Amino acid sequence: MINYRNERIRVSKFVIISAVTSYISFQLAVWDELNFTLSEILSIVFMCSAIVFFIASILWTLFAMRSLFQKRDSGDVSLIALAKSISLFIILIFMITHMLVLSQGMNSGGFTQVISKEETNSGYFIELSFHKVRCSKDAYNLTEVGKYYDVTYYYNEVMPVLNKLKSIQLTDNENYNKND
Repeated sequence: MINYRNERIRVSKFVIISAVTSYISFQLAVWDELNFTLSEILSIVFMCSAIVFFIASILWTLFAMRSLFQKRDSGDVSLIALAKSISLFIILIFMITHMLVLSQGMNSGGFTQVISKEETNSGYFIELSFHKVRCSKDAYNLTEVGKYYDVTYYYNEVMPVLNKLKSIQLTDNENYNKND
């Protein structure tokens, strides 16, 4: 008979290592000061470790439930052990969802036109050709609607509230057709 408790302990190591690796690689990948190529490599490390984390979490949950069923069959299960397993399962699902939402973000940039500007209670926003991004008060005050800028920004499709302008620089606006 398989001892599911020992298997769960073994899988726990993979869960912890992959969670720490994916967290660190994600934080480094979105760091503003990092080289673009290194950022892309770290994004690959993040995705691989997130996949390992997801699979290991499912295995861990499976082994935890099997372990509970073994204890239940022997009459050794308590309500506290069941509540711990269910709460850990919910935490794992939350962590996986959180990681998947954050992984939808990307760094982008290029020459683009400022379409509009908006000041709200939650901050300053500039609408670029494709995305609306949060910016600093200085960037908001220095930009003009209709002009072209060289911009870099972070964009997340799932959670637009995370969109953030990283840098903006005025370009030679006379070389661009205003009808683009």
